[in-house]
Amino acid sequence: SFCIGTYLMKRKQLQQIVEHTSEYWPTDIEVAYWFRFFSKEVFENQLRYSPDRVFIKRLNGSWGYVEDNDRDPTYWEMYLNLYYPDKKRFLEIVAHEMIHCWQAENLKPNTYADHGRSFFQFKAKLAKLGIELHRKY
Repeated sequence: SFCIGTYLMKRKQLQQIVEHTSEYWPTDIEVAYWFRFFSKEVFENQLRYSPDRVFIKRLNGSWGYVEDNDRDPTYWEMYLNLYYPDKKRFLEIVAHEMIHCWQAENLKPNTYADHGRSFFQFKAKLAKLGIELHRKY
């Protein structure tokens, strides 16, 4: 659970990170930290972090992706690359993939990869945090 002081500190830290430009190698703890932050700030706590659903691994040709489950269309797994050119790119990818998780949980099956209206409805909230939303990175 978040206390308001921790939440405000995270928001201030996020603004500083957006300006940070060195290579970034996220840890599981940092992924959980920012996943929970975005869930609260952008998704009204609708997405729950679970270490058995979010994975860091070497990805070839991708910064991240979400995979669904044919047996349970609301189940998703998020895969994030081992490293990013900077923390801003990492945060943009986490937010981007979290939108796909939200889509998987809240929309019709097989629409989680959509980059249309349901995807871009989160653009303004992310922009307030200094996070840009793109279809591709």
